[in-house]
Amino acid sequence: MPVRERRERSSLLPVGFIVLLTLAGPGLAQQAPVSSMPVSELVERGRTYLQNHDPERAQRFLEEAVARAPKSAAAWTLLADSYAQLGLAEKAITGYGTALELHPGLPDTLYNLGILLLKRQQFDGAARCFQTLLQQKPQDQDVLLLLAQCQLQRGLHEEARELAERAVAGGGGEPALLALANILQLEGRNQDVVKLLDQAHDFRGNALTRLGKPELALAPSAEAVRLDPDKYLYHFHFGLALSNLGQKGPGEEHLKQAVEIKGSFAPARYELARVYCESSRDGLAREQLEAAIKADPEYLSSYYLLSQVYSRLGMQEDAERTLEQFRTLQRKQHEEDKRTLAGSGSQGPNP
Repeated sequence: MPVRERRERSSLLPVGFIVLLTLAGPGLAQQAPVSSMPVSELVERGRTYLQNHDPERAQRFLEEAVARAPKSAAAWTLLADSYAQLGLAEKAITGYGTALELHPGLPDTLYNLGILLLKRQQFDGAARCFQTLLQQKPQDQDVLLLLAQCQLQRGLHEEARELAERAVAGGGGEPALLALANILQLEGRNQDVVKLLDQAHDFRGNALTRLGKPELALAPSAEAVRLDPDKYLYHFHFGLALSNLGQKGPGEEHLKQAVEIKGSFAPARYELARVYCESSRDGLAREQLEAAIKADPEYLSSYYLLSQVYSRLGMQEDAERTLEQFRTLQRKQHEEDKRTLAGSGSQGPNP
């Protein structure tokens, strides 16, 4: 009697069904019910769905997580995020509030709650969130401007102006400049507004130069110099843009102007020295680099370029000494960077 060939049923799944499982993702491919998953997995599933812009699925997992772990600040924050994405503002506010009761001071929770309250024009509550965040990071440019916006809406013009000024002083760039200009305009200080808009031209030009687009930087940088020719930074940024475009002569003139206005500004002396090096004027480059190091002993680039200049001038001992100074300072800055990074890492709440 012939033996019939046995086939494993599990190997005969229709191709279409396999494709369906693949496309459906974990919700269908993995049949384990939500109620049987550990809380940590529920939270991670919810986080993943939020990152994939699927707040409805995230909500399902995260509601189960907070039902079983009502003291998990992480789960409540993520659930509130899902509510916010679904437009359920009241539920989101309640969820963020619960997370902050469990774990006061959570930065992401405070920020998201503040943004939500600001959008709903609940300026008092939003201001409290951003004020708490500033206690943790006093120089956070984004939070400074958000709080300034809240205080402006609350009629606290002086405090709003001070916050925007802090953002500008801290390097907040064009957004900070424009925010401050808006506040000053409301106060009728039009001359100060004009000066700030000059800075905005300079900021835009410098940003484009740093992005590797000096050809786009020329117009705003030139406008900044035209509007206020006594600002050393404006000449520096314009000279840098010109030099990067190969217009060495005009670039050199504006870099010289920056140095003349503020001789202690090491970057201008360094860039001027680079222009001199490219035209084989090593003696002039040496003068600028030695002055740059004297003005700012921490400006690392000056040491390396100066060691090369010394070498070309036949000053070998000075070249070796300066190169060693460069390496020592480089190691020091590297160690400081590592300590800064180690100190900035923060752990969120555990699920």
